[in-house]
Amino acid sequence: LFCQFSIMPIRSLVWTVPLLSLALGARRSVNVATINIATTEDLGTLDQYQANWQHGITLATIALEDRPINASKPELVLLPEAFATGYPRCCNLEPFSENRTSSTRLAAFRDLSAKHNVTIILGFIERVSPTFGTNYYGDSVQNAVVIFDSGVEVGVHYKTRVAGCNNASHPPPGCRDWRDETRLLVPGHGIEVWKTRLGRFAIYTCSENMYPQRWSEKVGLVDFIVSPYNCEETDGVRRYPDVVIDGKAYPQPTCNCVAGNSANSRDASLPSVWANRAGSVYVGGDDPHYITNRGTAGATEKHGTVVAQTTEGVEEILFLELPLS
Repeated sequence: LFCQFSIMPIRSLVWTVPLLSLALGARRSVNVATINIATTEDLGTLDQYQANWQHGITLATIALEDRPINASKPELVLLPEAFATGYPRCCNLEPFSENRTSSTRLAAFRDLSAKHNVTIILGFIERVSPTFGTNYYGDSVQNAVVIFDSGVEVGVHYKTRVAGCNNASHPPPGCRDWRDETRLLVPGHGIEVWKTRLGRFAIYTCSENMYPQRWSEKVGLVDFIVSPYNCEETDGVRRYPDVVIDGKAYPQPTCNCVAGNSANSRDASLPSVWANRAGSVYVGGDDPHYITNRGTAGATEKHGTVVAQTTEGVEEILFLELPLS
């Protein structure tokens, strides 16, 4: 059972599939609310950064306290990679990062998970100790995805397989300074297996879903995959305008979360849930500006069939039952 709940304007769409029962001693499904949030990468002031965070906690609260009457209470709430930051104008992410242990913004999500006895997974930029390393610009920031369960921090995944050009030639193709993670981020140290009351899962953040290893390395070790994204999404047909740098046009690199997760699920026989951003995306070049992202959120079952997905580029909270078998 899943329903689609849109914000501004609010609407609810409901589809019904056979409900999955809990087998004795084995979890058969997880009730999920995955949020295709619309935030802006136009972070000229910290006020807008704070507004993005506030919007995230508002939508998560709606998912838990004001959901449609025909939607089951979520056991897992998912928000996208770096949902409050994205990749703004180059190249200092430090002002838009959080100290994980003292952040009041993160604490609001932790407290919400405690209040409703649920798991909340969300992406953000974390300010870390220089002992973890520094990026190309001298900052110590990592792309983090934190797991809160009933008010307790279960753990954090740091994006390890970062996308970019390894300090190779700039500008593009592939080397957009404002999105070159090999320069912007201190990478993590691997893809963990999280053993929780919802089952075993691994977090693959955006480009980590696209690396050759993909999910096959976790076959037999996890029950499902969690995929937070922050990328310019396309359905494979529609294109974004080219980026013009020094008078030369370069294609805007894109992702296809629906096709990617579907293929990965089919190849690894692992179900998945994903969330990407809608809202604005920064586009640099000779005429820096912002475009509207066609992000989605959704889920796939282990054969690669899409269980449900949101409307492209529309902010929605998607409620669904993710089958694990």
